[in-house]
Amino acid sequence: MRLPLRLSICLALVAPAAAWSHDLTIFPRVSSNALTLRLHLGDPGAYQPIEPVQLVRMQLIAPDGEVSEHRADVVRDTPDQTLASAKLPRPIRPGLHMIASVYDNRFATFDAKDVAIGTTKDWRPDAVDSAHFIKFAKTLFISGKSGPGFDRKLGARLEFVPLADPFGLPVGARLPVQVLFDGQPLAGHKVEFGDATTSSLGGPLKTDDRGVVEIALSRAGVYRLAVDMRAKSPYPALYDFDDYTASLVFER
Repeated sequence: MRLPLRLSICLALVAPAAAWSHDLTIFPRVSSNALTLRLHLGDPGAYQPIEPVQLVRMQLIAPDGEVSEHRADVVRDTPDQTLASAKLPRPIRPGLHMIASVYDNRFATFDAKDVAIGTTKDWRPDAVDSAHFIKFAKTLFISGKSGPGFDRKLGARLEFVPLADPFGLPVGARLPVQVLFDGQPLAGHKVEFGDATTSSLGGPLKTDDRGVVEIALSRAGVYRLAVDMRAKSPYPALYDFDDYTASLVFER
């Protein structure tokens, strides 16, 4: 049964704070003549509804650096609305590719019980916390052999940058990954390290003074990194913080 529009909007606005704070992750499936992207918001096993209309950017970056925009190709796939996907029926060139996305999870204000309403302090001046939530997602995949481009910087405010080729290192090696905030190393900051089924394999890692964590490449499969960072709002009368999350996904 389709809910009346007014009721649907109310249900979307009132939710726990976690619905705003999770990261966006993108998982590619490559065939000889097509690329399918699967987009998730939140942690594995606890995905949140995802809205394609909130995607600001969905870019495919080819090995030669050519950028194509695919935001209009993204649709929701499942009845619970926790999966969005895009199928790109195009030949995939040999080499290392990057997927880059920005998702605007909008504004939220929180009361003392951490109950959220999707608005600004203009409408909820008694809120104890408020933020604008932005998600940055980066995924690497290869077609055939790997190549240059793994360390390409996109200029996102919060960003993971591998310092070695995730697909070129042997099993047992350690992959250094740098975390940048406003283009500078983010030192002493926690990073979540998981896979396709869990957000955390053990406790969080912490970046060193160069903003680097080292990931043990101990298995075949999906590697998933996530980090979050808050910055003071440029519009404090409306909300207190810009709340950023960034993810990095690759499979080897």
